[in-house]
Amino acid sequence: MPTPITCLTQTKDKNFEGYHYMGEKEDCIKRFSEQYPEKTLIGAFETSDLNEAIRMYKKS
Repeated sequence: MPTPITCLTQTKDKNFEGYHYMGEKEDCIKRFSEQYPEKTLIGAFETSDLNEAIRMYKKS
C-alpha cells in the first residue's frame, strides 16, 4: 500500500506549504523536485496532514 508523503517548503514570509504525494519517500522527493524546481524542500514526512508534517519538521 502506498505511503502518504508530505513535502514541506517554507515561503519567504515563513509560512509553510505542503505538497502531498503517495508512494516511496525518495520517489516523492524526486517528483516534487521535478514539479517545483524553484521551491526549496525543507523536509519530507510520512503523513498526509500538513499540521502533522510541520510538527515533525519542528521536532527534527
